[in-house]
Amino acid sequence: MFKWIKPIAAIAAVSLVFGASAGNSAGLTVFAAASLKESLDEQARKFEGETGTSIVVSYGGSNALAKQIEAGAPADVFISADLEWMDYLDGRKLLAPGSRANLLSNRLVLIASASSRSTLKIGPGFALAAALGA
Repeated sequence: MFKWIKPIAAIAAVSLVFGASAGNSAGLTVFAAASLKESLDEQARKFEGETGTSIVVSYGGSNALAKQIEAGAPADVFISADLEWMDYLDGRKLLAPGSRANLLSNRLVLIASASSRSTLKIGPGFALAAALGA
């Protein structure tokens, strides 16, 4: 249901940061969390069609992408699934001043049938796999 929120926010971030002017021959390089691939690919195609700006998206784990940026990999936009890696880059002055926007967040939700008598106390060190019976 909310699958479109992340990619639209990501494309909006690209638009805000770079003005998304039509005909930008240089294009944009986006580093994005792998979890965004399906929806961001679709939005990138739409964005390219509407603006004429080419977008190259490199997907991976937020930690790996942040380390690549730290090592000098060129990225115009970094869409992380983990605020700690944004903080990591920010702390090393690797983000353009004033460009950071914390757009999205998510939560893990566990559900059970109404007849379940299971109770869980979730906190640091919580054994999620064991609670799920894995």
